[in-house]
Amino acid sequence: MKISILLQAVLVAFIITGCRCSGNGDLGSSKNKEVGKAPEVERTLQDQSTVKQGEEKAPAESQATTGSEEDKPSLPMERDGSGKSKKVVKVVKKVDLPEYCKINVQADDGQKFSLSVMKIVRTCPKIRLTLRHTGEKPREVGGHNLVIVENSRIEDLLEKAIVAGSINHYIPRNDGRVVAATNLIGGKKSTQVEFSPKHFVSGVDYIFIDTFPDHAATMRGKVVFE
Repeated sequence: MKISILLQAVLVAFIITGCRCSGNGDLGSSKNKEVGKAPEVERTLQDQSTVKQGEEKAPAESQATTGSEEDKPSLPMERDGSGKSKKVVKVVKKVDLPEYCKINVQADDGQKFSLSVMKIVRTCPKIRLTLRHTGEKPREVGGHNLVIVENSRIEDLLEKAIVAGSINHYIPRNDGRVVAATNLIGGKKSTQVEFSPKHFVSGVDYIFIDTFPDHAATMRGKVVFE
């Protein structure tokens, strides 16, 4: 009888111990599963963060250096009879002048003008002066211009012309003696300038010269009025 009771006690103890072991095993496995999931969750969060960063950077790349239409210059707009807008290109036409208000001068590689006396009609609304270089020499070596100036201290004016340099067409800057001047041109080129006869002061002597270095000695003439 005592042996039977003892065996029952051992059996109960064995059953209880087995249950505890199996419970601990399940708990351990569940913990291991949770631990195993942790890295996967962390990687998922990192991937989502990377996607968000990529979405935020995308617009910045697409906006790189492309300009908008508003940044581009546009022509003036006018509305026609239908109310639609259209672009307008304005062309400035030169005023047609009588032939006696036009002066044509030629200059060659021999450092000579085609005329020695320039006649200016005071009643002209404007004088249109055209200079043509009939030679072959380039602008930097044998260029020509035509400058109408007061006949006063010409050597001083020529020194200022050299200081102005070819970039300023050898025209003295801010010199009140200069009435009109063409650009500096090379062979086979032409240039034109318009000015008013009102700029000439009565009783003052005027001449025209080429202010390119060393040209004024032979390239000059007298201005007369009619």
